[in-house]
Amino acid sequence: MATDYYQGDAPELRRAPKPLEQEAGLGSLLAIEGLVELGMMPMQAVVAAIRNGVLAVGMLDEMGTIEEGKTADLMLLGADPLRDIANVRKIKHVIARGRLIHRDSLPEKPIFHLPAAEKGF
Repeated sequence: MATDYYQGDAPELRRAPKPLEQEAGLGSLLAIEGLVELGMMPMQAVVAAIRNGVLAVGMLDEMGTIEEGKTADLMLLGADPLRDIANVRKIKHVIARGRLIHRDSLPEKPIFHLPAAEKGF
């Protein structure tokens, strides 16, 4: 999407929680949907978000397209985003560095994303 997408500061240093649309993951999905809303075809938005984002940070030789020798990070969807861009939210499987991630074993609220008040600081 762009090189200015940011993770933000540590939650314990925030005075107020980061808006949900700026959280990693959801912010990316909203940006992809927004590109279609602004006139791109769904395939153009997906390519802009993935391949062109990686190109912008100079890492296209390592990731950003499905090719032999590149990092195997994939998000498999349960519905076709080319029919409806909102289907980018229907994540069925995630593969990181070639390994299936068991999403049900991940924490519901990762520590990095919790505001300080929720962590008890």
